[in-house]
Amino acid sequence: MHLRVALERLRERFGVNVKSQPPTIGYQETIRQSITQRAGHKKQSGGHGQFGDVVLEVKPMPRGGGFESRKVVGGAVPRNYIARWKRAWSTDCCAGRSVFP
Repeated sequence: MHLRVALERLRERFGVNVKSQPPTIGYQETIRQSITQRAGHKKQSGGHGQFGDVVLEVKPMPRGGGFESRKVVGGAVPRNYIARWKRAWSTDCCAGRSVFP
């Protein structure tokens, strides 16, 4: 928004036409080594409670290999959550963004 206003002022006040383009990404993060992370969730407040165990293993792939999900196990996770997670992860990985919680 601010850039657009500045370009309009340059054009109207000084008669200068300026070409602009979106900035390019200076760098993209790359996964260089394998890592395994384990996290658990336990909640007991009367009744049955909740329990979850997640093991995330991230490994580098060949350049341009993209994203691959190999194994999702567990019967209590709805399939639409898994599909949404894969879609979000693949778009972030392809964009070169770090995915920190």
